[in-house]
Amino acid sequence: MGKLLFFDADETAFSNKTNSVPESAKKAFRLAKENGHQIFLNTGRPLGYRGHELDSIDFDGFLCSNGNCIVYHDDLLFHNMIPSSICQQIIPLIPKHDIRAVLETKDCSYLFDQDDTFHPYLGNVIHAYQEDDTIPAQYSYGGLSQFEKFICFSRNPCQMDAFLRDLKALPYSFTYIKNSDTFYEVIPADFHKGTAIKHLATHLNQPLDDCYAFGDSPNDVSMFQTAGHSILMGNGYKELKSLVEYITTDIDEDGIYNAMKHYHFI
Repeated sequence: MGKLLFFDADETAFSNKTNSVPESAKKAFRLAKENGHQIFLNTGRPLGYRGHELDSIDFDGFLCSNGNCIVYHDDLLFHNMIPSSICQQIIPLIPKHDIRAVLETKDCSYLFDQDDTFHPYLGNVIHAYQEDDTIPAQYSYGGLSQFEKFICFSRNPCQMDAFLRDLKALPYSFTYIKNSDTFYEVIPADFHKGTAIKHLATHLNQPLDDCYAFGDSPNDVSMFQTAGHSILMGNGYKELKSLVEYITTDIDEDGIYNAMKHYHFI
């Protein structure tokens, strides 16, 4: 029986340096499918934020928004959203603390404005939306009643700390993934990339030992801990090295291809 291969998007399947999926990775994806394995994008990105490059890959399914949306061969298997009452309490906290947040749904991402100078990573996100017309985005929170998760940015750590304190006072539990002192990802507490893998493996009646997770950053930890096998990209966070089974080369140095060869998927 073929294996289930799960790939993070940014800096795992998609190089932010070249704004593309490496050619060697495209070849590896194709060969793995020809050899009977299934490939999935398991990402913090919402379903609508894939773009031309990732859409060019024949993925068998998409596990998006850190486990809050699961699609298998165009069938929506699972979808979770933060309650509307909580969303409406979050939105006014954003300007209160001078935060910029990307509020994500499966169909569209909602941004505070188009200021690409506020934070470097946010600038990259805004440029991606502006340069790829397949990615739906709105530069206003107007009319938004509910969302799946969000990423948030501040100019300094003090502003972020104050924002997070207010979030933690809400009657709803979140998981806070720290990428830096001024950049967090906030998701419903009971859902993550690992729960998405469990859900899909159960749906396909395959054991977790048949699952292989490829990632590079802190929001991939739940994926590493859930899948039977875990692979860190060579460009990944150094503190994650002790959590994984195998470390491959950099994304732009044929990291995906080399890992797939190591496990004899291709």
